[in-house]
Amino acid sequence: MCIESTSTLFLWNPSTRKSKKLPSPNLPPAHVGLYGFGLGYDASIDDYKVVLMLKDWRSIGIALEVKIYTLRTDSWRRIGDFPHGRPYYRLRPGVFFNGALPIRPGVYFNGALHWKSDTSGLIVSLDLAKETYGEFLKPEYQDG
Repeated sequence: MCIESTSTLFLWNPSTRKSKKLPSPNLPPAHVGLYGFGLGYDASIDDYKVVLMLKDWRSIGIALEVKIYTLRTDSWRRIGDFPHGRPYYRLRPGVFFNGALPIRPGVYFNGALHWKSDTSGLIVSLDLAKETYGEFLKPEYQDG
């Protein structure tokens, strides 16, 4: 599990009851407007990765910066910005990290994290081994 507390991130394994404080991803203080996390496993290197997405309100455009933390190297690095605007987010009172609004966490499936795009009719995936984005249309469904 990836747990956030104020501006500190932790990985926690509930089965072993062990936790690890992650190094700072060097967030711009008090200027992040949106943020989101995802946790997944990269089988190609037998390691876990945390994906952090953030949007600085001072920057122009709607692109979200994306950083990846790798457990084995204990470090963050930046990859390409999130395509198609931003992932879906919902305003929830009192839920903030570093003064920012949360994006729904990525859903891990088949080696990739997945997010519903807020600005297009797509599901955007991030392959954790290749660290590349993919996309596909949301399935059609009827309410009720």
